Amino acid sequence: MGNLGTVENGIVSVNAYAFLDGLIFPLIFKVFRPLKRLKPGDTFKTKPQLIVEIIQELQEGGFTFDLVLADTVYGECDTLINVLNQYRINFVVAIRSNVGFWLAPSQKMRYSSWKKFHQIFSNGKTEQSYIREIIFGSRRELRYWQISNNREQSAENFTLFLMSNFPKSITSAIDNPYGLITWLEYGCKHSKNYIGWSDFRITNYEQIERWWEIVCSVYCMQSMQFHIFQQKSNQVIHNQNTEVIA
Repeated sequence: MGNLGTVENGIVSVNAYAFLDGLIFPLIFKVFRPLKRLKPGDTFKTKPQLIVEIIQELQEGGFTFDLVLADTVYGECDTLINVLNQYRINFVVAIRSNVGFWLAPSQKMRYSSWKKFHQIFSNGKTEQSYIREIIFGSRRELRYWQISNNREQSAENFTLFLMSNFPKSITSAIDNPYGLITWLEYGCKHSKNYIGWSDFRITNYEQIERWWEIVCSVYCMQSMQFHIFQQKSNQVIHNQNTEVIA
């Protein structure tokens, strides 16, 4: 879930993408309507509110997720975290470095030792990075992580902070904890733009949504031709034929 680079002709969208067997494709988008541009009868909704609606719609549609990733716009939204916990969905979300916590006088903040992993960027390049857990007093249901390209403390270091409900290290679940978020966002954006996502010449919100629905439908139709999906489709047909013969 993200909104990086989603301003198209002045229109902002909130998006949910799927990552399955190495393939990225769109699931749902919603147009963000600024308060000053609302028409009579419209209801203002924040971006986190739109993301919560997206999660609920996907759940009602029968989708299941191994993991939900989100950037900092949504990572600090209590409502979103509560909804993810309600549906028992594992998540990794980005948070700001200045998030505060209450600790008892006897408690202290501590760090685990740095561990190496390879961070994969949206251009396909890899870089050796390091990850460690930040523990506020004692471990909680929500766990916090720091990712850096250098273990030495420096203002020039590339540093990210993540929050997750995984009971173990987030690197045990995914090899590329945060890079995958930008992978999804930018990879999907480039593909949508190639099809015509930002080529609309209309200003009505409903018409823009309709145009984007067409673009996303074409995107999904193309994705279905990917060899992974073709293999799975053929396997399903084979299993059905086997059952009929039996």
